Amino acid sequence: EYKNGELQKKELERRKPQLRDVIVDVASKKTREFLLAPDGKSQLRLEFLNRINQYMHYKIENVYITDILIE
Repeated sequence: EYKNGELQKKELERRKPQLRDVIVDVASKKTREFLLAPDGKSQLRLEFLNRINQYMHYKIENVYITDILIE
């Protein structure tokens, strides 16, 4: 979720490879137990948000997890 319109949209597109790398890096370090814990997904969202915003000039507001596969 972001609120800075076209400028932020363009920045997100330009940084897509970096942001995907961050997401894969963070997610691959999480255990099944972590993700199934009562606040596991909330902590994951927060970590995604913080790590993504390290790269962004226009900070994002929120991260939503719409699908998750836990093996």
